Amino acid sequence: MALITVKADELERLSGVKPGKFEELLTAIGVPLERNEGGELDLEITPNRPDLLSVEGVARALKGFETGAVPKYKAEKSDFKAAVDTSVQKVRPFLGMAVATGITIDGDFLKSLISLQEKLHDTLGRKRKKVAIGVHDGSKIQFPLTYKAVPKKAISFVPLDMAEKMTPEEILAKHPKGIDYAHLVKDMCPVIVDAKGDVLSFPPIINGELTRVGVGTKDIILDVTGISKEAVMKTLNILACAFADRGATIHSVDVGGEICPHLEPEEMEYPSALCESLLGLKLKEPERKSYLAKMGFAYSKGKVLVPPYRTDIISGIDIVEDIAIAHGLNNFARTLPNFFTPGKLDTSYDAAHRAMAGMGYLECSGWILTSAKKEAGAGLDPAKGLPISNRLTEDFSHVRQSIIPNLLEVLSISKNQAYPQKIYEIGPVWAGKGTETRLAGAITHHKASFSEMKSALKSLFYEIGAEFEAKPMKEGNPAYIGGRCAAIWANGKCIGSFGEAHPQSLNNFNLEKPVCIFEMDIDKAL
Repeated sequence: MALITVKADELERLSGVKPGKFEELLTAIGVPLERNEGGELDLEITPNRPDLLSVEGVARALKGFETGAVPKYKAEKSDFKAAVDTSVQKVRPFLGMAVATGITIDGDFLKSLISLQEKLHDTLGRKRKKVAIGVHDGSKIQFPLTYKAVPKKAISFVPLDMAEKMTPEEILAKHPKGIDYAHLVKDMCPVIVDAKGDVLSFPPIINGELTRVGVGTKDIILDVTGISKEAVMKTLNILACAFADRGATIHSVDVGGEICPHLEPEEMEYPSALCESLLGLKLKEPERKSYLAKMGFAYSKGKVLVPPYRTDIISGIDIVEDIAIAHGLNNFARTLPNFFTPGKLDTSYDAAHRAMAGMGYLECSGWILTSAKKEAGAGLDPAKGLPISNRLTEDFSHVRQSIIPNLLEVLSISKNQAYPQKIYEIGPVWAGKGTETRLAGAITHHKASFSEMKSALKSLFYEIGAEFEAKPMKEGNPAYIGGRCAAIWANGKCIGSFGEAHPQSLNNFNLEKPVCIFEMDIDKAL
């Protein structure tokens, strides 16, 4: 989930929806409202809806859901051209461009534009690897433009937030953005230059100071580069539509013989059979048109026109999902399935569950994916985890290597509840060469101690019919207080550890009372 912050008055102005209806409509379209105070709204946007990553996109969705208004977008023909040199084919091959005029950038739009650019970089752009965006002051640029790749020392320009010219090599070594994204550039550096030889951009790293956009800028040039043509064009569409929603006129650019942006709606067949079989809705023509209009689609005689900013619509099932949202998920009649699906209990760890419940522990179920920050906060080394290569958010960047951070987070959320608090979880973790199933538990109150946890483990092992022995740990563990922890041994093997959580971990999770924790490989204990 991506979190965005929008101003309530700006959302009202762009959508025409009164603030009193924000929460109702946002909930209806599947956008959780996390905070509403001080004239600002914090919204959670799902990864499949990058068009909602700005106040313009959210306003568009609210207006459509409330009024059924279907926006129309087009790119005016122009003489703007950009050549794509063959030198970029093995570097960063795809470029999309658009020009926006007839608008003056104000402070609110500038802030929204910067936020949208950053969010698109992180989501669709896969941290700029797949897609990178440049926004330029068009008054400083002379067409035609050229997109080419050059050696690291072959060109120089003044990058954003700097005062002197730098080569790409110097930017990668000294500029903050260059340092952050140097891994995306190999031997040759892609650049966009204008007819005068001025550098607009060094994608995916940094734009030039010459074309900086600020309050008062009137003519905008958008460039999107990347390694996926589809992602480049979809990202360009989202940006172009956001500008159009602000009142700008969008002009096309001939990029290497291809006219872009592609703002014509895509035609799809209405998924009548899917809609009836999955939703139980057999909609007539007026109902189809009304439901689809609420979600931004035009409709005529069995054809659905998908707007250019809806990058998530791939097949008929996506249309069905939007029809369900337009119908109202709470408006579907509750019925039992017309087929029988017998199930059975998973009794693999039944004895452990009974033992923990018998001692007053409540079961938790946490995410299998976690963040490096959360693991480090619990005294773990994130480098030993299993990273997700195509992660969409830093909150879910790793497969967890321990259940303990999940339990500490639950205790942190529950710290205003009655004490003592006892929780546990049985679930998979990454163990270096594969996954293993672990049982972890935590207890907190003002007198929680090593001895109390040791006693609980003795009871647990007695109930599951196994022998337990606490032995000194061979190496210190930053998750525990030194001298107040031990290794868990069973069946002649070290299968886990337990002890009093380190004060630094408690501080990281905003916990105010002592916490005792344990974690072990449950399969080796049984």
